[in-house]
Amino acid sequence: MMFKKSYSLFLALSIFNSFTYSSSINSTLAVVEENADRISFYNPETSARKGSLKLAFLPHEIAVTKDGKTAYVSNFGIRDYDSGSGIPGVSISVIDLLNQVEKYRLFTFQSLENKDYSDIDSAPHGVKLRPPFEKQLYVNVEKGGKILVFDIDTKTIVKKIAVSPNTHNLFFSNDGKTLWLMAGKDGVIRIDPDSGVITGSLTLPSAVRGLKYTPDNRSLMVSAVNQIVFIDPETLAIQKQFTNLNLGPILYSDITPDQKYVLAPAPFDHQVAVIDVHSGQVIKRLVTGLNPINVLIDPEGLYAYVSNATDKHLSKINLHSFELSSIATHAGPNGLAFVPECNPGSHKQLRMGVALPLTGEDGAKGREMLRGYEYWKSTVIQSGGLLIDNQVYDPDIVYLDTESRKDKLISLTQELLNQYRIQILLSTYGIDNYNLEKEIAEANQIILTPAAEESIWRADNIARGYDYFVTTNLYEKGYITQYNFKPTSWSAMASVIGLKFQNASQTANTLDYQQITTLLNEGEFHLFYP
Repeated sequence: MMFKKSYSLFLALSIFNSFTYSSSINSTLAVVEENADRISFYNPETSARKGSLKLAFLPHEIAVTKDGKTAYVSNFGIRDYDSGSGIPGVSISVIDLLNQVEKYRLFTFQSLENKDYSDIDSAPHGVKLRPPFEKQLYVNVEKGGKILVFDIDTKTIVKKIAVSPNTHNLFFSNDGKTLWLMAGKDGVIRIDPDSGVITGSLTLPSAVRGLKYTPDNRSLMVSAVNQIVFIDPETLAIQKQFTNLNLGPILYSDITPDQKYVLAPAPFDHQVAVIDVHSGQVIKRLVTGLNPINVLIDPEGLYAYVSNATDKHLSKINLHSFELSSIATHAGPNGLAFVPECNPGSHKQLRMGVALPLTGEDGAKGREMLRGYEYWKSTVIQSGGLLIDNQVYDPDIVYLDTESRKDKLISLTQELLNQYRIQILLSTYGIDNYNLEKEIAEANQIILTPAAEESIWRADNIARGYDYFVTTNLYEKGYITQYNFKPTSWSAMASVIGLKFQNASQTANTLDYQQITTLLNEGEFHLFYP
Protein backbone atom coordinates (compact mmCIF):
# COMPACT_ATOMS: atom_id res chain seq x y z
CA MET A 1 0.00 0.00 0.00
CA MET A 2 1.25 3.48 -0.85
CA PHE A 3 0.77 6.50 1.40
CA LYS A 4 0.90 10.05 0.16
CA LYS A 5 3.49 11.99 2.14
CA SER A 6 1.81 15.33 2.65
CA TYR A 7 2.68 17.63 5.49
CA SER A 8 -0.66 19.41 5.11
CA LEU A 9 -2.61 16.31 6.01
CA PHE A 10 -3.58 15.22 9.50
CA LEU A 11 -4.22 11.55 9.87
CA ALA A 12 -7.02 10.41 12.11
CA LEU A 13 -5.76 12.09 15.25
CA SER A 14 -6.38 10.81 18.73
CA ILE A 15 -7.03 12.00 22.25
CA PHE A 16 -4.95 14.14 24.54
CA ASN A 17 -4.48 11.85 27.52
CA SER A 18 -5.02 14.31 30.37
CA PHE A 19 -7.30 14.82 33.33
CA THR A 20 -9.27 11.62 33.03
CA TYR A 21 -9.22 8.25 34.71
CA SER A 22 -5.57 7.24 34.35
CA SER A 23 -4.67 4.27 36.53
CA SER A 24 -3.30 1.27 34.67
CA ILE A 25 -3.26 -1.04 37.70
CA ASN A 26 -6.08 -3.58 37.18
CA SER A 27 -7.18 -1.49 34.22
CA THR A 28 -8.61 -2.15 30.82
CA LEU A 29 -7.47 -0.39 27.66
CA ALA A 30 -10.34 1.29 25.81
CA VAL A 31 -9.58 1.61 22.09
CA VAL A 32 -11.62 3.66 19.64
CA GLU A 33 -11.41 1.72 16.37
CA GLU A 34 -12.10 4.26 13.66
CA ASN A 35 -12.33 2.10 10.57
CA ALA A 36 -14.53 -0.47 12.32
CA ASP A 37 -16.87 2.16 13.84
CA ARG A 38 -16.32 0.61 17.26
CA ILE A 39 -14.97 0.99 20.75
CA SER A 40 -13.41 -2.15 22.19
CA PHE A 41 -11.92 -3.08 25.54
CA TYR A 42 -8.67 -5.02 25.92
CA ASN A 43 -6.72 -6.54 28.78
CA PRO A 44 -3.29 -4.90 28.36
CA GLU A 45 -1.55 -7.87 29.99
CA THR A 46 -3.14 -10.75 28.08
CA SER A 47 -4.26 -8.79 24.96
CA ALA A 48 -7.70 -10.41 25.30
CA ARG A 49 -10.67 -8.46 24.03
CA LYS A 50 -13.16 -7.98 26.88
CA GLY A 51 -16.00 -6.41 24.92
CA SER A 52 -16.87 -4.28 21.90
CA LEU A 53 -19.61 -1.82 20.90
CA LYS A 54 -20.72 -0.48 17.54
CA LEU A 55 -20.79 3.32 17.41
CA ALA A 56 -21.49 5.82 14.62
CA PHE A 57 -19.34 6.34 11.52
CA LEU A 58 -15.57 6.85 11.99
CA PRO A 59 -15.32 7.56 15.74
CA HIS A 60 -12.05 9.18 16.83
CA GLU A 61 -11.54 10.57 20.34
CA ILE A 62 -12.33 9.50 23.88
CA ALA A 63 -12.62 11.26 27.24
CA VAL A 64 -13.17 9.35 30.49
CA THR A 65 -14.55 10.67 33.76
CA LYS A 66 -12.25 10.65 36.78
CA ASP A 67 -14.36 7.99 38.47
CA GLY A 68 -13.92 5.75 35.43
CA LYS A 69 -17.65 5.16 34.99
CA THR A 70 -18.41 7.06 31.79
CA ALA A 71 -16.66 7.66 28.47
CA TYR A 72 -17.46 10.17 25.76
CA VAL A 73 -16.50 9.25 22.19
CA SER A 74 -16.65 11.69 19.28
CA ASN A 75 -18.20 10.27 16.11
CA PHE A 76 -16.09 12.40 13.77
CA GLY A 77 -17.41 10.86 10.56
CA ILE A 78 -14.51 11.95 8.35
CA ARG A 79 -11.03 10.54 8.22
CA ASP A 80 -8.93 13.67 8.60
CA TYR A 81 -9.39 17.27 9.56
CA ASP A 82 -8.63 18.51 6.03
CA SER A 83 -10.18 15.56 4.22
CA GLY A 84 -13.52 15.24 2.48
CA SER A 85 -13.50 11.48 2.94
CA GLY A 86 -16.59 10.35 4.81
CA ILE A 87 -19.74 12.06 6.08
CA PRO A 88 -19.25 14.56 8.94
CA GLY A 89 -20.69 13.10 12.11
CA VAL A 90 -23.14 14.83 14.44
CA SER A 91 -22.93 12.92 17.71
CA ILE A 92 -20.93 12.02 20.78
CA SER A 93 -21.54 8.53 22.15
CA VAL A 94 -21.93 8.36 25.93
CA ILE A 95 -20.69 4.98 27.16
CA ASP A 96 -21.50 3.32 30.48
CA LEU A 97 -18.15 1.65 31.07
CA LEU A 98 -19.22 -0.64 33.91
CA ASN A 99 -21.90 -2.22 31.73
CA GLN A 100 -20.14 -1.64 28.38
CA VAL A 101 -23.18 -0.13 26.71
CA GLU A 102 -23.89 3.08 24.82
CA LYS A 103 -26.35 4.93 27.07
CA TYR A 104 -27.28 7.73 24.69
CA ARG A 105 -25.81 10.27 22.29
CA LEU A 106 -25.25 14.00 22.49
CA PHE A 107 -25.93 15.86 19.25
CA THR A 108 -24.21 18.86 17.70
CA PHE A 109 -27.32 20.46 16.19
CA GLN A 110 -30.79 21.71 17.13
CA SER A 111 -33.42 19.28 15.86
CA LEU A 112 -36.29 21.76 15.75
CA GLU A 113 -34.42 24.05 13.34
CA ASN A 114 -34.95 21.47 10.56
CA LYS A 115 -31.76 22.47 8.77
CA ASP A 116 -30.19 20.62 5.90
CA TYR A 117 -27.46 18.27 7.09
CA SER A 118 -24.85 20.29 5.18
CA ASP A 119 -25.75 23.44 7.16
CA ILE A 120 -25.49 22.14 10.72
CA ASP A 121 -22.47 22.06 13.03
CA SER A 122 -20.83 18.70 12.50
CA ALA A 123 -17.62 16.64 12.59
CA PRO A 124 -17.09 16.61 16.38
CA HIS A 125 -13.49 15.74 17.15
CA GLY A 126 -11.83 16.76 20.40
CA VAL A 127 -13.84 15.91 23.52
CA LYS A 128 -12.83 17.12 27.00
CA LEU A 129 -14.56 17.22 30.35
CA ARG A 130 -13.95 20.49 32.17
CA PRO A 131 -12.17 19.95 35.48
CA PRO A 132 -12.51 19.86 38.37
CA PHE A 133 -16.26 19.13 38.53
CA GLU A 134 -16.79 17.55 35.09
CA LYS A 135 -20.21 19.12 34.69
CA GLN A 136 -19.47 20.36 31.17
CA LEU A 137 -18.18 18.64 28.05
CA TYR A 138 -16.27 20.77 25.51
CA VAL A 139 -16.32 19.52 21.92
CA ASN A 140 -14.80 21.13 18.86
CA VAL A 141 -16.80 20.76 15.64
CA GLU A 142 -14.69 21.08 12.51
CA LYS A 143 -17.62 21.79 10.20
CA GLY A 144 -18.73 25.02 11.80
CA GLY A 145 -15.52 26.23 13.45
CA LYS A 146 -16.85 26.17 16.99
CA ILE A 147 -16.51 24.67 20.41
CA LEU A 148 -19.82 23.35 21.69
CA VAL A 149 -20.27 23.25 25.46
CA PHE A 150 -22.65 20.56 26.70
CA ASP A 151 -24.25 20.51 30.13
CA ILE A 152 -23.71 16.93 31.29
CA ASP A 153 -26.87 16.81 33.40
CA THR A 154 -29.33 18.31 30.91
CA LYS A 155 -27.57 16.84 27.84
CA THR A 156 -27.98 20.15 26.03
CA ILE A 157 -25.70 22.67 24.35
CA VAL A 158 -25.37 25.66 26.68
CA LYS A 159 -22.67 27.64 24.88
CA LYS A 160 -21.00 27.98 21.48
CA ILE A 161 -17.52 29.49 21.13
CA ALA A 162 -16.18 30.53 17.72
CA VAL A 163 -12.61 29.32 17.21
CA SER A 164 -9.99 29.00 14.48
CA PRO A 165 -11.28 26.76 11.67
CA ASN A 166 -8.03 24.81 11.99
CA THR A 167 -8.82 23.74 15.56
CA HIS A 168 -8.50 19.97 15.77
CA ASN A 169 -8.36 19.24 19.47
CA LEU A 170 -8.42 20.86 22.87
CA PHE A 171 -7.57 20.29 26.52
CA PHE A 172 -7.84 21.97 29.90
CA SER A 173 -5.49 23.07 32.61
CA ASN A 174 -5.91 21.15 35.87
CA ASP A 175 -8.09 23.87 37.40
CA GLY A 176 -10.30 24.15 34.33
CA LYS A 177 -9.61 27.88 33.99
CA THR A 178 -7.55 27.64 30.81
CA LEU A 179 -8.48 25.92 27.57
CA TRP A 180 -5.77 25.09 25.04
CA LEU A 181 -6.51 24.62 21.35
CA MET A 182 -4.39 22.59 18.99
CA ALA A 183 -5.02 24.63 15.86
CA GLY A 184 -2.83 23.19 13.10
CA LYS A 185 -1.15 25.93 11.11
CA ASP A 186 -2.58 28.48 13.57
CA GLY A 187 -0.44 26.87 16.25
CA VAL A 188 -1.24 26.75 19.96
CA ILE A 189 -4.07 29.01 21.14
CA ARG A 190 -4.92 29.71 24.77
CA ILE A 191 -8.47 30.84 25.55
CA ASP A 192 -10.72 31.60 28.49
CA PRO A 193 -13.23 28.71 28.53
CA ASP A 194 -16.02 30.93 29.85
CA SER A 195 -15.74 33.95 27.58
CA GLY A 196 -13.91 32.38 24.65
CA VAL A 197 -11.46 35.29 24.66
CA ILE A 198 -7.99 34.44 23.31
CA THR A 199 -5.37 35.07 26.00
CA GLY A 200 -2.30 33.97 24.07
CA SER A 201 -1.03 32.12 21.03
CA LEU A 202 2.12 30.70 19.49
CA THR A 203 2.74 29.58 15.92
CA LEU A 204 5.51 27.34 14.63
CA PRO A 205 6.91 26.96 11.11
CA SER A 206 4.71 23.88 10.66
CA ALA A 207 1.28 22.76 11.83
CA VAL A 208 0.88 21.76 15.48
CA ARG A 209 -0.23 18.13 15.66
CA GLY A 210 0.02 17.21 19.32
CA LEU A 211 -0.19 19.08 22.60
CA LYS A 212 -0.10 18.13 26.27
CA TYR A 213 1.30 19.14 29.65
CA THR A 214 4.48 17.58 30.93
CA PRO A 215 3.99 15.47 34.09
CA ASP A 216 5.22 18.31 36.33
CA ASN A 217 2.80 20.75 34.62
CA ARG A 218 5.61 23.25 34.09
CA SER A 219 5.64 22.98 30.32
CA LEU A 220 3.46 22.29 27.33
CA MET A 221 4.89 19.71 24.96
CA VAL A 222 4.09 20.50 21.33
CA SER A 223 4.44 18.07 18.41
CA ALA A 224 4.91 19.38 14.87
CA VAL A 225 6.79 18.48 11.69
CA ASN A 226 10.21 17.09 12.61
CA GLN A 227 10.20 18.77 16.00
CA ILE A 228 9.16 18.58 19.63
CA VAL A 229 8.89 21.93 21.40
CA PHE A 230 8.46 22.70 25.10
CA ILE A 231 6.80 26.02 25.91
CA ASP A 232 6.03 27.96 29.08
CA PRO A 233 2.24 27.85 29.73
CA GLU A 234 2.30 31.36 31.21
CA THR A 235 4.47 33.27 28.74
CA LEU A 236 4.27 30.87 25.76
CA ALA A 237 8.02 31.29 25.42
CA ILE A 238 9.93 28.35 23.95
CA GLN A 239 11.89 26.61 26.70
CA LYS A 240 13.42 23.77 24.71
CA GLN A 241 13.23 22.63 21.11
CA PHE A 242 14.23 19.33 19.50
CA THR A 243 14.66 19.56 15.73
CA ASN A 244 16.51 17.65 13.04
CA LEU A 245 14.87 14.43 14.17
CA ASN A 246 14.79 13.14 10.59
CA LEU A 247 11.03 12.72 10.78
CA GLY A 248 7.98 14.07 9.02
CA PRO A 249 4.88 15.16 10.92
CA ILE A 250 4.79 14.05 14.55
CA LEU A 251 1.35 13.58 16.05
CA TYR A 252 0.27 12.82 19.63
CA SER A 253 3.47 12.32 21.57
CA ASP A 254 3.69 11.29 25.21
CA ILE A 255 6.39 11.70 27.83
CA THR A 256 7.39 9.25 30.55
CA PRO A 257 6.41 10.12 34.15
CA ASP A 258 10.07 10.75 35.04
CA GLN A 259 10.30 13.06 32.01
CA LYS A 260 13.29 11.13 30.70
CA TYR A 261 11.90 10.10 27.31
CA VAL A 262 9.48 11.45 24.74
CA LEU A 263 7.79 8.89 22.50
CA ALA A 264 6.93 10.64 19.25
CA PRO A 265 4.67 8.91 16.67
CA ALA A 266 5.59 9.78 13.08
CA PRO A 267 2.82 8.29 10.89
CA PHE A 268 4.33 8.88 7.46
CA ASP A 269 7.56 7.28 8.67
CA HIS A 270 5.65 4.34 10.24
CA GLN A 271 7.67 4.62 13.42
CA VAL A 272 7.76 5.92 16.97
CA ALA A 273 10.92 7.82 17.84
CA VAL A 274 12.22 7.56 21.39
CA ILE A 275 13.82 10.91 22.23
CA ASP A 276 16.13 11.45 25.20
CA VAL A 277 14.85 14.64 26.86
CA HIS A 278 18.25 15.60 28.27
CA SER A 279 20.12 15.46 24.96
CA GLY A 280 17.28 15.88 22.48
CA GLN A 281 18.61 12.93 20.49
CA VAL A 282 16.62 10.06 19.01
CA ILE A 283 17.89 6.95 20.77
CA LYS A 284 15.47 4.43 19.23
CA ARG A 285 13.32 4.24 16.12
CA LEU A 286 10.59 1.67 16.62
CA VAL A 287 8.63 0.51 13.57
CA THR A 288 5.30 -0.18 15.23
CA GLY A 289 2.92 -0.57 12.28
CA LEU A 290 1.16 1.44 9.61
CA ASN A 291 0.73 5.10 10.51
CA PRO A 292 1.27 5.34 14.27
CA ILE A 293 -0.56 8.44 15.48
CA ASN A 294 -1.01 8.29 19.23
CA VAL A 295 1.03 7.20 22.23
CA LEU A 296 -0.37 6.48 25.70
CA ILE A 297 2.12 5.80 28.51
CA ASP A 298 0.85 4.13 31.66
CA PRO A 299 1.13 6.15 34.89
CA GLU A 300 3.79 3.81 36.25
CA GLY A 301 6.02 4.40 33.24
CA LEU A 302 6.34 0.70 32.46
CA TYR A 303 4.67 0.46 29.06
CA ALA A 304 3.59 2.67 26.19
CA TYR A 305 0.71 1.83 23.87
CA VAL A 306 0.61 3.01 20.26
CA SER A 307 -2.35 3.38 17.89
CA ASN A 308 -1.42 2.32 14.36
CA ALA A 309 -4.17 4.13 12.49
CA THR A 310 -4.32 2.14 9.27
CA ASP A 311 -3.47 -1.20 10.82
CA LYS A 312 -5.27 -3.77 12.94
CA HIS A 313 -3.17 -3.75 16.07
CA LEU A 314 -1.83 -1.67 18.91
CA SER A 315 1.86 -1.78 19.70
CA LYS A 316 2.95 -2.28 23.30
CA ILE A 317 6.41 -0.93 24.12
CA ASN A 318 8.38 -2.09 27.16
CA LEU A 319 9.92 1.17 28.38
CA HIS A 320 12.89 -0.57 29.98
CA SER A 321 13.99 -2.73 27.05
CA PHE A 322 12.06 -0.97 24.23
CA GLU A 323 10.88 -4.35 23.02
CA LEU A 324 7.67 -4.42 21.00
CA SER A 325 4.64 -6.67 21.21
CA SER A 326 1.21 -6.42 19.56
CA ILE A 327 -2.41 -6.37 20.68
CA ALA A 328 -4.73 -7.38 17.84
CA THR A 329 -7.65 -4.95 17.36
CA HIS A 330 -10.37 -4.16 14.89
CA ALA A 331 -9.36 -1.93 11.99
CA GLY A 332 -8.05 1.57 12.60
CA PRO A 333 -7.18 1.92 16.30
CA ASN A 334 -7.26 5.60 17.22
CA GLY A 335 -8.24 7.10 20.60
CA LEU A 336 -6.84 5.37 23.69
CA ALA A 337 -7.70 5.52 27.39
CA PHE A 338 -7.34 3.47 30.54
CA VAL A 339 -10.67 2.51 32.11
CA PRO A 340 -11.40 0.39 35.19
CA GLU A 341 -11.37 -3.35 34.88
CA CYS A 342 -14.95 -4.49 34.96
CA ASN A 343 -16.97 -7.61 34.47
CA PRO A 344 -20.34 -6.54 33.09
CA GLY A 345 -23.31 -8.50 34.38
CA SER A 346 -25.23 -10.80 32.10
CA HIS A 347 -27.79 -9.28 29.77
CA LYS A 348 -31.47 -10.04 30.12
CA GLN A 349 -33.82 -10.53 27.22
CA LEU A 350 -36.52 -7.91 26.85
CA ARG A 351 -39.31 -9.98 25.37
CA MET A 352 -41.35 -7.95 22.89
CA GLY A 353 -44.00 -9.10 20.46
CA VAL A 354 -46.48 -8.15 17.78
CA ALA A 355 -49.08 -9.83 15.58
CA LEU A 356 -48.57 -8.52 12.06
CA PRO A 357 -50.07 -9.33 8.65
CA LEU A 358 -47.13 -11.16 7.10
CA THR A 359 -49.22 -12.87 4.43
CA GLY A 360 -52.48 -12.02 2.73
CA GLU A 361 -53.74 -8.66 1.48
CA ASP A 362 -51.63 -6.50 3.82
CA GLY A 363 -48.64 -8.83 3.93
CA ALA A 364 -46.26 -6.46 2.14
CA LYS A 365 -46.84 -3.71 4.69
CA GLY A 366 -46.59 -6.09 7.62
CA ARG A 367 -43.30 -7.45 6.34
CA GLU A 368 -41.98 -3.91 5.97
CA MET A 369 -42.87 -3.23 9.60
CA LEU A 370 -41.12 -6.43 10.65
CA ARG A 371 -37.94 -5.35 8.87
CA GLY A 372 -38.19 -1.89 10.43
CA TYR A 373 -38.48 -3.37 13.91
CA GLU A 374 -35.56 -5.71 13.21
CA TYR A 375 -33.42 -2.85 11.91
CA TRP A 376 -33.98 -0.94 15.15
CA LYS A 377 -33.38 -4.06 17.25
CA SER A 378 -30.10 -4.97 15.58
CA THR A 379 -28.82 -1.41 15.96
CA VAL A 380 -29.60 -1.43 19.68
CA ILE A 381 -27.90 -4.77 20.25
CA GLN A 382 -24.78 -3.72 18.36
CA SER A 383 -24.58 -0.66 20.63
CA GLY A 384 -24.58 -2.88 23.70
CA GLY A 385 -28.30 -3.14 24.46
CA LEU A 386 -30.75 -1.04 26.47
CA LEU A 387 -29.54 0.11 29.89
CA ILE A 388 -32.51 0.42 32.23
CA ASP A 389 -32.08 0.74 36.00
CA ASN A 390 -28.50 -0.58 35.78
CA GLN A 391 -29.60 -3.71 33.92
CA VAL A 392 -28.76 -4.26 30.26
CA TYR A 393 -31.52 -5.72 28.10
CA ASP A 394 -31.29 -7.15 24.59
CA PRO A 395 -34.57 -6.72 22.69
CA ASP A 396 -36.04 -10.01 21.50
CA ILE A 397 -39.12 -9.75 19.30
CA VAL A 398 -41.73 -12.48 18.70
CA TYR A 399 -43.76 -12.12 15.49
CA LEU A 400 -47.04 -13.90 14.78
CA ASP A 401 -48.84 -13.80 11.42
CA THR A 402 -52.46 -12.60 11.34
CA GLU A 403 -52.65 -13.54 7.65
CA SER A 404 -54.27 -10.10 7.16
CA ARG A 405 -57.32 -11.34 9.09
CA LYS A 406 -58.64 -8.99 11.75
CA ASP A 407 -60.42 -11.85 13.52
CA LYS A 408 -57.07 -13.52 14.30
CA LEU A 409 -55.53 -10.46 15.94
CA ILE A 410 -57.15 -10.88 19.35
CA SER A 411 -56.25 -14.56 19.77
CA LEU A 412 -52.69 -14.05 18.54
CA THR A 413 -52.17 -11.06 20.82
CA GLN A 414 -53.43 -13.12 23.75
CA GLU A 415 -51.01 -15.85 22.70
CA LEU A 416 -48.16 -13.35 22.85
CA LEU A 417 -49.14 -12.44 26.40
CA ASN A 418 -49.96 -15.87 27.76
CA GLN A 419 -47.63 -18.23 25.92
CA TYR A 420 -44.66 -16.05 25.09
CA ARG A 421 -44.90 -13.86 28.21
CA ILE A 422 -43.97 -10.71 26.35
CA GLN A 423 -43.23 -7.58 28.38
CA ILE A 424 -43.74 -5.04 25.59
CA LEU A 425 -46.44 -5.12 22.93
CA LEU A 426 -45.34 -3.50 19.68
CA SER A 427 -47.77 -1.69 17.41
CA THR A 428 -49.47 -3.66 14.65
CA TYR A 429 -50.50 -2.51 11.18
CA GLY A 430 -53.74 -0.56 10.69
CA ILE A 431 -55.56 1.74 13.10
CA ASP A 432 -58.55 -0.59 13.60
CA ASN A 433 -56.23 -3.46 14.46
CA TYR A 434 -54.22 -1.18 16.73
CA ASN A 435 -57.34 -0.17 18.66
CA LEU A 436 -58.10 -3.84 19.34
CA GLU A 437 -54.51 -4.33 20.42
CA LYS A 438 -54.78 -1.31 22.71
CA GLU A 439 -57.85 -2.71 24.47
CA ILE A 440 -55.97 -5.92 25.26
CA ALA A 441 -52.87 -4.02 26.44
CA GLU A 442 -54.86 -1.77 28.77
CA ALA A 443 -56.80 -4.70 30.21
CA ASN A 444 -53.56 -6.53 30.98
CA GLN A 445 -51.49 -3.46 31.99
CA ILE A 446 -48.93 -4.27 29.28
CA ILE A 447 -46.86 -1.50 27.72
CA LEU A 448 -48.04 -0.80 24.15
CA THR A 449 -46.06 1.39 21.78
CA PRO A 450 -47.75 4.24 19.83
CA ALA A 451 -49.79 3.60 16.70
CA ALA A 452 -48.10 3.42 13.32
CA GLU A 453 -49.46 6.12 11.05
CA GLU A 454 -49.04 6.04 7.30
CA SER A 455 -47.06 8.92 5.85
CA ILE A 456 -45.30 9.72 2.59
CA TRP A 457 -41.77 8.33 2.49
CA ARG A 458 -39.22 10.78 1.23
CA ALA A 459 -35.47 10.40 1.67
CA ASP A 460 -34.04 13.84 2.38
CA ASN A 461 -31.15 15.47 4.23
CA ILE A 462 -33.06 17.38 6.90
CA ALA A 463 -31.40 16.83 10.29
CA ARG A 464 -34.40 15.99 12.48
CA GLY A 465 -33.39 13.02 14.54
CA TYR A 466 -31.70 12.75 17.90
CA ASP A 467 -31.28 9.07 17.13
CA TYR A 468 -29.10 6.59 15.27
CA PHE A 469 -30.22 7.81 11.85
CA VAL A 470 -30.64 11.63 12.05
CA THR A 471 -32.02 11.99 8.48
CA THR A 472 -34.32 9.90 6.32
CA ASN A 473 -31.56 9.73 3.73
CA LEU A 474 -29.10 8.17 6.20
CA TYR A 475 -31.80 5.77 7.37
CA GLU A 476 -32.42 4.72 3.78
CA LYS A 477 -28.71 4.15 3.11
CA GLY A 478 -28.36 1.94 6.17
CA TYR A 479 -31.56 0.07 5.40
CA ILE A 480 -30.40 -0.67 1.85
CA THR A 481 -27.08 -1.91 3.21
CA GLN A 482 -28.92 -4.28 5.56
CA TYR A 483 -31.75 -5.49 3.30
CA ASN A 484 -30.61 -4.64 -0.24
CA PHE A 485 -33.74 -2.69 -1.15
CA LYS A 486 -35.32 0.62 -0.22
CA PRO A 487 -37.45 1.24 2.88
CA THR A 488 -41.05 2.42 2.87
CA SER A 489 -42.98 4.58 5.29
CA TRP A 490 -44.00 1.41 7.15
CA SER A 491 -40.49 0.16 7.77
CA ALA A 492 -39.38 3.64 8.84
CA MET A 493 -42.38 4.03 11.14
CA ALA A 494 -41.64 0.68 12.81
CA SER A 495 -38.06 1.80 13.48
CA VAL A 496 -39.44 5.07 14.88
CA ILE A 497 -41.75 3.12 17.19
CA GLY A 498 -38.74 1.22 18.50
CA LEU A 499 -36.87 4.49 19.01
CA LYS A 500 -39.80 6.00 20.91
CA PHE A 501 -39.88 3.06 23.29
CA GLN A 502 -36.10 3.26 23.68
CA ASN A 503 -36.27 6.96 24.54
CA ALA A 504 -39.14 6.50 26.98
CA SER A 505 -37.55 3.58 28.84
CA GLN A 506 -34.20 5.33 29.12
CA THR A 507 -35.80 8.58 30.28
CA ALA A 508 -37.88 6.79 32.91
CA ASN A 509 -35.03 4.38 33.74
CA THR A 510 -37.66 1.78 34.50
CA LEU A 511 -40.04 -0.63 32.79
CA ASP A 512 -42.94 0.53 34.93
CA TYR A 513 -46.17 0.36 32.94
CA GLN A 514 -47.61 3.70 34.03
CA GLN A 515 -44.42 5.73 33.64
CA ILE A 516 -43.57 4.33 30.21
CA THR A 517 -47.15 4.65 28.96
CA THR A 518 -47.30 8.29 30.07
CA LEU A 519 -44.03 9.11 28.33
CA LEU A 520 -45.07 7.32 25.15
CA ASN A 521 -48.33 9.26 25.08
CA GLU A 522 -47.03 12.67 26.16
CA GLY A 523 -43.29 12.72 25.55
CA GLU A 524 -41.56 14.83 22.91
CA PHE A 525 -39.51 12.76 20.49
CA HIS A 526 -37.10 14.38 18.06
CA LEU A 527 -36.69 11.56 15.57
CA PHE A 528 -35.60 11.21 11.95
CA TYR A 529 -39.14 10.49 10.67
CA PRO A 530 -41.81 11.51 9.76
